[in-house]
Amino acid sequence: MARFSEWLRGTAPAESESHSEEPEVNHSVSSGVHPTGSSNQHGPRHELAHRQLPTTGLTAYQVLYVFVLDGIGGAVLSGGINFAIAYAMYATQDPTTRPIRLFHFPNTLAGDAAVTIILQCIITWSIEYILVNRDVARGTVAPVRFSWEPTGHLRWFFFLEDRSTRQSCPGTETGMTAFPLPTSLRLRKQPYVLVSFVVAHGTRVFAIILIVFVLTWGPCIGALTAVGRRSGNDWVFERVWAPQVFKLVLGAVLGLFTTPLFALFWLAREGWQTENEDTEPILQDGAAVTS
Repeated sequence: MARFSEWLRGTAPAESESHSEEPEVNHSVSSGVHPTGSSNQHGPRHELAHRQLPTTGLTAYQVLYVFVLDGIGGAVLSGGINFAIAYAMYATQDPTTRPIRLFHFPNTLAGDAAVTIILQCIITWSIEYILVNRDVARGTVAPVRFSWEPTGHLRWFFFLEDRSTRQSCPGTETGMTAFPLPTSLRLRKQPYVLVSFVVAHGTRVFAIILIVFVLTWGPCIGALTAVGRRSGNDWVFERVWAPQVFKLVLGAVLGLFTTPLFALFWLAREGWQTENEDTEPILQDGAAVTS
């Protein structure tokens, strides 16, 4: 709700300025809005004028943003959603014809856990990419510039410029221009943009999924063998409540750890990228973006 109100406040000034009757052309240009109300080419860059300068460490608000709002909030939301999905999937199953088992189909909790890990990492990465970059661009939260900075292949992983060759990795611009969400207009002009976007983010998410999978899937199987009933070479579960509680805990744990991780990823990436670019005039002086 707070982010929605921030969105409303962020759009209000543009609307009021677009209807302004002031004759000065510079006023509308510096606002990123033509007198007719349409955005000009300076609009996206003007948004950078609202960005906060990176901090050298986590502030109290950044801790609240990353670990409370995103961490605890993500855990509650993910746990609740996974519990509801599990109830819809398993509560109506006939245990005679479609038993709920650990490994064997049609209802396999081990397979369900694997799919949950993969999908939740992809969805969480996508949501945090959009929300954190938007909040940074609007000045809701400041990026963080840690004293340690990635080197080698980690610079590629964080969408940062390769300093050894001074060659820019695709998507090293500041803010939402780092592999921006493809628009219909951009896709018509550059059809390969969508492929580049998916490959760039997909490779990084895949690497994270491998790590998360190794850390979580094994313990999930161990926990399920402790609560299931052994039947031959497999374990069998009742329709309720073991599958639902299992999915609730798995979703909450994934939300608690991956959501802050991804939020911190984008905050740190923005902080390091700001240091690599000469962006202080844009960040400190709104008039600089109109030159």
